[in-house]
Amino acid sequence: HALHDTWIYRKTSTSTAWYDQTSTVGNVPPRFGHAMANFGFDNNWIVMFGGNNATSILGDTWLLSSPTLADGGRWSSLKWSTGKIKSIPPPRWNHAMASMGLGLDLSTPKIVMFGGCRDLKCSTLLADTWVLTGKQNSGIKDNMLLNPPIWSKITENSPSKRRSHAMAFLGRRS
Repeated sequence: HALHDTWIYRKTSTSTAWYDQTSTVGNVPPRFGHAMANFGFDNNWIVMFGGNNATSILGDTWLLSSPTLADGGRWSSLKWSTGKIKSIPPPRWNHAMASMGLGLDLSTPKIVMFGGCRDLKCSTLLADTWVLTGKQNSGIKDNMLLNPPIWSKITENSPSKRRSHAMAFLGRRS
């Protein structure tokens, strides 16, 4: 069953709760089996890729932004957007994504995505790795769409094909 609602778990100094933000942020097309990760200079963006809507496999990238998200501000500036993201990976579902933080130059937020299913029955698995890279825009940290992020395929060694797995970022290593 594919849903198209947006819920945000918010912790404040006095409480924690789930908030239905669907009417605030708008809807993306219904889906399940998609992946999401934090993105941006202050982790104030969320990236969502792919999924399954029960009739087809999706290959779209969506950005959810809130310049005030990182400092506990209002949610009114949250909006889903597809932007003009370049070099889109092939459609997939049951894949995994993880934030990689900022690059060594502290101006290139990145997300890594791996694997998943290429078809509705999940009989064709993927073993490709993609990295979404953003770029700071002349000191403007809160609008990733001024210079849209770019997907790049990584051709180095990778794990074997898989689905329904998880990923996490361990931090920088010197």
